[in-house]
This record gives sequence, C-alpha cells and structure tokens, in this order.
Amino acid sequence: MTISDWPAVVFTAISVAVYLLVFRWALSEQQHRHRWHHVVVLVLATVFWWLGEAQAIRIGKYQYNSHFLMFPFSGAVGQPDALYKALSWYIGLISGAIGGPNPVPFGVANCPPPGQTSWAIPVSVVLLEASLVFTMLRLSQRHFITPENATRWQRWLLIPVATGGFCALLMLNTTAILDPVVSTKDWCSTAPDPALNGLRGLNLGLWHWFTNEKNPSYWFGVPFGNYAAWFVATFIFTAFNRLDGPGKKGVIRPWKYWFLYVPGLVIALFLLTLVTIPLYFGVGIFIVKGKDFLHLSVDDQTWQFIAIGLIVAFGFLCVALGRKLYTPNFMWVLWLPQFSMLLFCLLAFVVKLDFPLLFLVWSVATSLAAAVAWWARGLANPALGPGVART
Repeated sequence: MTISDWPAVVFTAISVAVYLLVFRWALSEQQHRHRWHHVVVLVLATVFWWLGEAQAIRIGKYQYNSHFLMFPFSGAVGQPDALYKALSWYIGLISGAIGGPNPVPFGVANCPPPGQTSWAIPVSVVLLEASLVFTMLRLSQRHFITPENATRWQRWLLIPVATGGFCALLMLNTTAILDPVVSTKDWCSTAPDPALNGLRGLNLGLWHWFTNEKNPSYWFGVPFGNYAAWFVATFIFTAFNRLDGPGKKGVIRPWKYWFLYVPGLVIALFLLTLVTIPLYFGVGIFIVKGKDFLHLSVDDQTWQFIAIGLIVAFGFLCVALGRKLYTPNFMWVLWLPQFSMLLFCLLAFVVKLDFPLLFLVWSVATSLAAAVAWWARGLANPALGPGVART
C-alpha cells in the first residue's frame, strides 16, 4: 500500500470510527424500557446491508478496491455459490410471475481485462451504510413523532411512509455526491459511451462500475440503477422498522437477554429481503425501460433523469404525508455519518485540487443536509406535545 492509497485508508478510518460512536450511542439509549432495541436495529441494518451488497455484487456490475479489509467467505466469480443460486432463482420466480425475461441480466460482458474478479465486500463500506441508515431512521423518529393519541391511519401508514421517504431522500442526498467522488468506471462495449455528457466523477477508485448500453452511467460516472437500490433499500428498511416497533407485538420485540433477539432478527431479515429485491428490480426496470412503457419520444439519458426525478418527487410526497407530525430537534451523533462523508468528499476535492461540476453537487448536498439539520428545527409543531417516539 502506498501514499496514493490514502482514500481507502481514510475512508476506512472514518467509517469504523463513526460506526463505533453510533454503536456506543445505541448502547446507551433505551426505548420505553426496551433495553436492546437500538442495538438490535443497528445489528439488523449491518447484516441487511451486508446481505444486500453480497447479492448486488453477484449481479456483476461493480466491484470494490482490493485495498479494503474484506468480509470472509466472499465466494469466487464464475463459481456460483448458494447465495448466487438463491438470487438467480428468486429473480427467475419474479420474472415468471410478470411473464418476462430476467429483469436484470447477471454480469456485464466485454469489459476490458481483468473485468470483475471479486465478489468481496469491504467491512468499512457495510459499517458506513449501516451507520447511515440507522441514524436516518432515528432522525425520522425525532422529526416525525408518534402522538400519544395517534390514529391507526397515522400509526400504520402515514408515519412509516413519511419515515421511508424522509430517510430515502437523505440517503440519495449523501450518495449523490459520495458515489461519484469515490468510484470509477469501465465502458464495456465497442459502441460509443452515451454517458460522455460532461458529467465526470473524481475517480478515487474505491469501487469500480462496469457499464454498457444497458447499464449506462449518466450521473457523473454512476448508473442510476445504483440510486434505485439506495432509495428502495432505505425506504423499505426504515419504514419497516418504524412500523414494527418498538413494542411487544413487533417482530423485534423486547427480551431480557440479547440472544433471544436472534429469531426476530432472522425473520426481519427474511421479510426485508423478500420485499426489497422485487421492488428494486421493479424500480430499476422503470428507470431503464419506463419510456417504452409510457411511449415517450425522448432519448435514454433524458428519460433516466426524468425517472430519477419522479422517484425523488415520490419521496417528497411521502414526507408531505407526515407534515402535520413534523417537529424536529437536533442530536449531533445522528448527523455524524452524513456530515463525515460530506467532509471526506471535500477532502478529496482539496487533495486532488480538482473542482469539476461535481463540486457544485457537493455544495448543494451539504447545504440541504445543513438545512434539514439546523434550519428545519424552526418548523417544530408545539401542538403535538412531547410525543412518544423521541428516543
């Protein structure tokens, strides 16, 4: 490892430090005498994001820098393991149900050598992703409270949906700058690259995209399908956990000893995976082929920007459903993962002395995060009272 490998070292150090601080906060908090609730949800986020990464990388459209510390038992490219076979079977099942071919083919052919050589998942990437989604979930509890006299409509629909939209938008805001800064791409086709639109990333090379005509990288070298995954996974995870509890009737219900949570974690992981995969592929198909379904006479690039704009608009609509329950307050540890990544991106710009159009995206993303974190506190609704979902 040389000095040029600083991005992987710094990224890992920040991710591990942030996760430990978030874990410490989770361990110190109690939810209505539910001692382990925060810790269990953080563990669920960690396992869910590792499993999601392990599935996504087997589709063959990206891989990680080998300088990371990786999780063991990653499998070998070209040698289908149990997870690969299970994913293939489930995608085939979904495809059969809708009467079409597999919605997303495995692998990207004709990439320059060496192509995809590893399915390994970095520990630091999963720790960061778990920290982000967990703290966003907790932020939603401090922004959209559950009144003591909440109706079933509020408790079972409005609050989970507003939570999912709020968290998914925050995740898109962070990854809209993070992914283009840290990743690079290969064009795997003899045809001209349609994504040569002047939007270039910073190419730190922490992970690597394999792109072609069916998987173009229109957003600063990053495929929009990546953001479909971020939006869907974050929405489903946070909405599910807000709907589930804490409470004695939830999947993750209170127990005296930590090991009694294991069955609930397994059930929650199974349900989350079962729902997330078809929704992700559905949104992915919408981004890639939606213009054909709608018979729109626009080019692929224009349509994909429109599609991602519609997804963002859906997120804002979900947040609007919970606007009457919106009464935010600030806790620094819950914003730490987002702002640490924004600062990491700023460091990358400064070290490389490169300030392309992407730097404007960083400025907008940072301003939006700051606005939600501080300025939005003035929008609190005192009529709601203290609520019951502050901690």
